[in-house]
Amino acid sequence: MKQFIVLTVFSFFASLSVNAQQEIYFNASKPEDLKVESLKGVELQMGFNPFKIFSSDIYFNPIPYYAGFFCEKRIAPTMTLGYSAGLFGTTQKMPVMIYDSISGGYYGYGSNSNYEKVYSLGLRAGLEPRWYWTFKKRAALNKARLNSGWFLSMPLNYEYLMYTTYKPIYPPNIQNTYHSYGYLTLKPTIGYRQSITKNIFLEGSFGYGIGLSLSSQNGHFFPFLSNTEPELKIKAAYTFK
Repeated sequence: MKQFIVLTVFSFFASLSVNAQQEIYFNASKPEDLKVESLKGVELQMGFNPFKIFSSDIYFNPIPYYAGFFCEKRIAPTMTLGYSAGLFGTTQKMPVMIYDSISGGYYGYGSNSNYEKVYSLGLRAGLEPRWYWTFKKRAALNKARLNSGWFLSMPLNYEYLMYTTYKPIYPPNIQNTYHSYGYLTLKPTIGYRQSITKNIFLEGSFGYGIGLSLSSQNGHFFPFLSNTEPELKIKAAYTFK
């Protein structure tokens, strides 16, 4: 896994270097006529916490994968509004949590804990406004194909877990009354997009924000707000334009 991640990151930055060495052609269009493209297509993503990638402590450190459809609609000369929907999956190690009916608590978090590899699958839908702040400068040099360049964004994602292999043992008064309705995340993000062909592009981005767990217990709805993990994300996409 580590070798694959390193190779993916190296390939992304190598593509930036190759494209940077290509011949530059100046665009004679007026600045007010330079506008980002509206795109739609399919995408593959992989994310990970860059501060834990080489750490042996991968407890509660999921590696998410995603495959889905996206639509990026121009709403201003250098801004787009993106929509996406698809499937996400995660792999991570979790402690084997067991409820001790005698002490009335859980055990399985100590140094002698047993861990299991957990796989999860769910649905994800997202909304993402973006600002390509270097677009006009790059477009004037004909280097902004497929909206290539630096961007700032504010992706809002909703995830609903459909299946997981993790089977913790809860006391009956919790197991039968707790329900999860999904998870919302809002992550301010900075990233860079680079076109590879007229229909394929790669992206690298870094984001960090907040998450909101939507759940209820005993019929009472109680959202739980928390910080999310920092995420370094690599994306490859094919656009039908």
